[in-house]
Amino acid sequence: MKRKLLLILIIFVLFSCKSADFFILENFNKIEKSKILTDKGIARYENDILNKPEYIDDSINTVKKYFIHALSLDKDNERAKEYIKKIDSVKDYFFNKMMRSVLIYKNKRRKTERDEYYLCYFLEKALDIDPKNSEAVKLKRELKPVYLKLIENYSTDADNIKKRIKTTNSENAKINFYVSIYDFYNRIKNLDNTNKKVLKELNFYSKEFAKITNKKLKENDAKIKAGKYDEVFSALRQIIIYNDRSYVRHNREIIELKYKLFYFWGMDLYNKGKFRSSLYKINEALAIKHDRNLIKVKSIILKKLETENLKSIYENNSAQIDEMIDRGGFDQAKEKIDSLLKIVKNNNDRNDLIEKNKMIIDKCESLYNSAVDDYNNEDFTEAIRKFQIVIKVIPNYKEVKNYLAKSIEKQIVIEMH
Repeated sequence: MKRKLLLILIIFVLFSCKSADFFILENFNKIEKSKILTDKGIARYENDILNKPEYIDDSINTVKKYFIHALSLDKDNERAKEYIKKIDSVKDYFFNKMMRSVLIYKNKRRKTERDEYYLCYFLEKALDIDPKNSEAVKLKRELKPVYLKLIENYSTDADNIKKRIKTTNSENAKINFYVSIYDFYNRIKNLDNTNKKVLKELNFYSKEFAKITNKKLKENDAKIKAGKYDEVFSALRQIIIYNDRSYVRHNREIIELKYKLFYFWGMDLYNKGKFRSSLYKINEALAIKHDRNLIKVKSIILKKLETENLKSIYENNSAQIDEMIDRGGFDQAKEKIDSLLKIVKNNNDRNDLIEKNKMIIDKCESLYNSAVDDYNNEDFTEAIRKFQIVIKVIPNYKEVKNYLAKSIEKQIVIEMH
């Protein structure tokens, strides 16, 4: 209990205290506080650094503070020392990773414009990590003509699309043009983030995308109410594209729209009796937000699907049972009936299986009499076959075991002669 309380207070301090009073918890053991901070730092290291595809300076500095404070509390904390070394090596890791990508594109014999862009793009990423690296700085000087050519081409492409905007009255076409223009300017920014004209253009279009995203969210919210679920599902991907280019992110609103879509779509399909499709949509909604009502509906659907599955299993096997009975495979039919009775819950289906079971027993009683006649007529091969079927269905019926044993014995004598 004391340990849990300690953890809660440490986390509270991490997120609420200023740097000056980051760890004023004198009532607790410093070694324990150091260990808790180290554990928390390791978790953040794995989540915020190792699992990220790019080098993020702010994240690395934030995570490193956990270990620095841990060591200020316990200078002998070896794990904290170990992870500070790991964090310090992360910079080299990501720099080398970017430079490996640079070399891949640099060594291509026939480079497309796309190859040239990624060559310069990864080089810029490497220089963001280590701006003074002599190898990277030298390569950038060598590639200056490539940089200038790419920037000129993207600027020309953006200007040409701007002219096309004036020739269309289609709102969707204009928005698609905006996406292309934004992406061209964003590529220029990735190659030269000091270009004020480009930054101004990106700022303008990001504001436009903020308006577009907001408008599309409202439009599609209304479509959900109108039951136009397929349209909203198709629109979501485009809305995410617009939102990614917007200076105001509408992530929460998009998640809420997605939740509403799958919630109402799932419920609509449920009410129409389309349970399998409904279950998929409801699972999508529950992955976004926990909802007791949906959980209840899901439980009902699973029960209904179980009933449907059992009905399907019953119908398929019932036909097989009839075919087995018709060809005299009473033992096989009995085995299948016994298996079905363990899972089938519908009373009508169970009663049907029980009736078929009774019919099989009646037929086996007749088969027994026929086998006795075969035995008396010394047709032991046929008698054995029939007695074996009977003994599987009704093992203790009359003298079936005795007759089967005597039939086998007499058949062996015949074969020996």
